[in-house]
Amino acid sequence: MWSWYLASRALCLLLLLPESGVLSDITYFGRVLAQTGPGRALPEYPWPAVALLELPRQLGAADGAPFHLALIALFAAVDAAFAGWLWRAGGRRMTRGLVLWLLIGPVLGPLVLTRFDSLAGALAALALLALAAARPAAAGAAVALGAGVKLFPVVGLPALLLPGSARQRLSVLAGAALAGLALAAATVAAGGVERLWSPFAFQAGRGLHVEAFGALPFLWARHFGAGTWESRLGDCRCYELHGPGVDLAMQLGTATLALGIAGLALLYWRALRAGPAARDAALAARLTVLALLLFIATNKVFSPQYLIWIAAPLAVLALVSEDSLPRADFALLIGACALTQVIFPLNYDTLAHADKSRAWVLLVLLARDAALVALGARLAARIWRDCGSPGVSPPRAPGSG
Repeated sequence: MWSWYLASRALCLLLLLPESGVLSDITYFGRVLAQTGPGRALPEYPWPAVALLELPRQLGAADGAPFHLALIALFAAVDAAFAGWLWRAGGRRMTRGLVLWLLIGPVLGPLVLTRFDSLAGALAALALLALAAARPAAAGAAVALGAGVKLFPVVGLPALLLPGSARQRLSVLAGAALAGLALAAATVAAGGVERLWSPFAFQAGRGLHVEAFGALPFLWARHFGAGTWESRLGDCRCYELHGPGVDLAMQLGTATLALGIAGLALLYWRALRAGPAARDAALAARLTVLALLLFIATNKVFSPQYLIWIAAPLAVLALVSEDSLPRADFALLIGACALTQVIFPLNYDTLAHADKSRAWVLLVLLARDAALVALGARLAARIWRDCGSPGVSPPRAPGSG
């Protein structure tokens, strides 16, 4: 396994040569930490993530190339640890989940080794592994720690409450509460009470990102000269669209999210009425991924590293049983990752600047979004089918999908 892992990640590092722009985040982290200090720096992220980014500086890699190399080494260590965990959990064999994680590197590009989303994604996935191993308190703690690094793992908490008994659900909540309180206390001690909600305030103030689902109609209209929409570099250091209809599009995204949450609630209700055998770790993994896809598709922001959030729990899903991750779902995610790398960083300028717009890049963006919608639809259909009869566990169809 490790030879394949090293080959995969070596290719990621080689891709840094033509895609060095992905290092801009690390440069930004180092500059802001040097100017502001870890207590108040990077309010857009939860404080524990800032503490992680500050670690190389505390070890002597203060700035420049040493800081870049130290952070990449830290992210690579997290990535390798998660790959090793998948290897052991899969019986020390090349499962489909491990293959998925190995492929994510080259098909998504160097983002796996240059963004701390890998840590948050791994923690969300480890919560599912802990749940499958009948360690509910550890599952709750892992999802809380993941949310402390980047907020998204919290959407997986409701799914963790489906399997097991009422006592196990209380253990999940207790583990999450204890870990969350510990992180909150550390955050207040380091940056003050306002540091607890600064990531939410920052996200609320963001505009419509050019890669967001809601931006695509405006990009097409702008390409064909049907209107004037400007792309400006926002506080988030990504390009946001401004022009007629953009505010309405963001409001529609919020309304669509509300409808999606209602649909998720229906799936949860159906799952609760199903037999205990149907409410397993595979169901929790599918609901976690579906909730993440809903959040991504309706959000006003879509950063390429968000696909790491999807890949990690899908890799765990593939460990549960042979048919848990059908080939079609596997291919949809890998295809979405490959298409995303074509967009960012290779052709991001064509989205950011109207005079550089290219129809073929917009088609790639459309195909990427369609692949993610198709993946979500397939997951929802599988959840509905597996929870079909109240009180009865549905039969498994080997090799389905």
